[in-house]
Amino acid sequence: MAGKLRHFLQRDGRFYSRIVVPKELRGIIGKSELRAPLGADRREAVRRHQIEVAKLMTQVAAAEEKLALTTGARPAQPRYPMSGEEMAQLNYRLRLDQDAEVRVASPAYARVGIDDQYVGQLRAGIAGAATDTELCDLVGHRIALFRARGYTEAVQGTPEWRGLAMMLCVSEYEALERAVERDEGFGWRDLAPGPDGACGRACGACEHAGSVPGLPCSPEKPEPGRRYNPQVAGHLQRLLRSLPP
Repeated sequence: MAGKLRHFLQRDGRFYSRIVVPKELRGIIGKSELRAPLGADRREAVRRHQIEVAKLMTQVAAAEEKLALTTGARPAQPRYPMSGEEMAQLNYRLRLDQDAEVRVASPAYARVGIDDQYVGQLRAGIAGAATDTELCDLVGHRIALFRARGYTEAVQGTPEWRGLAMMLCVSEYEALERAVERDEGFGWRDLAPGPDGACGRACGACEHAGSVPGLPCSPEKPEPGRRYNPQVAGHLQRLLRSLPP
């Protein structure tokens, strides 16, 4: 995603995530805008930005629900629309943060293997070989989450929904790769997109098949399902889906 980051503010050498509160919700929230401090380091600020914006938008969504309960009014279109690439990047960062939280909570997590079948299903989704029903089983819950937060109105059965689902399959696959690297004691380097939107790795080839701008990529992508001990019990897929959004 080249260009200026949305909802990203710099003031007096420090960075913030910032969103404007809709006028009809200001009485509920009590503010005309919401901000989250990101510190003085730009790279760290960019890395944290999407997560903090998502938190701010969740506050707006909660206020919107309160308004709907009293008036029945709902917005005619998404409050904070995101492109498919932006949602894929956000999903990737959410997954990595969830992965880090569970690793801190339990040493057993790092000994859980990855389901080869799930990896194959994600690859089919990335390739466009999965049906809408199969895509829904893979990432439908993530699209539903983003719909609830006002990022998209994509509905199953439309090209928009299918395109978004395929991008989210990319982000889920990339997050699994980072999880495998972390299992092996690697993968904790900062993989946030740079200010110009380039991917976190200096691969120099971000247009290969299946890539999403802003996600790490490699022209010769290894398969996560082949980088762990297949005898290790458990399925990372189930763990990921059990985590809160």
